[in-house]
Amino acid sequence: MITVKQIKSKTAQHYLGSVRLMPAFLTSRHAAFKVIIVSLLWLAMPKVMAEHGIRHTADGPVIELSAATLDAINSGVSLTFESEYAILNKWLFIEWPQTYKRHTFVISKHALSDRYLVHRNDRAIPSIFRSSSQGMSYITKSAQNLFQSYAQQKPELQLRISLSKFMLPAPIRLTAFTSNEWKFDSGWGTWQFEH
Repeated sequence: MITVKQIKSKTAQHYLGSVRLMPAFLTSRHAAFKVIIVSLLWLAMPKVMAEHGIRHTADGPVIELSAATLDAINSGVSLTFESEYAILNKWLFIEWPQTYKRHTFVISKHALSDRYLVHRNDRAIPSIFRSSSQGMSYITKSAQNLFQSYAQQKPELQLRISLSKFMLPAPIRLTAFTSNEWKFDSGWGTWQFEH
């Protein structure tokens, strides 16, 4: 004859037997606390420099495309980069840009010639390049040259280069807003360029 106490102990043994299959750190009383602490420490760790994005160098910003953005260009998607020139207004801890000028650069791939085209909004004829890295270099150099000419008129001007995610096709847009592979934003900054 099996008593109620034996049934409870058999159920407990069955339950504990299935728990042993779980990792040891999840079976403790403070599992949720440990997971939260580990997650916070991971977020607080300095990240390794990404192989893509907009990096700051002594010569100015450099754009390096990720594998996802390069695949998109090679598949026929045009990427629009914006260079914004603004004066940053500050009040207490709030900062907002007062846009002075804005230029767009659209890079795409011409399938027949296997060349990369960069269209600039203030020029009718696109510039043609053999590689995407040459096209990206052209975009940053053009943005720097424009910054130099505008900064002569307004020395307090700052430059920002970013990928316009709103100009992407709708199926790619959601991925672009959530994935780090589509994060291209230099932030506001000034550079001193040598001639």
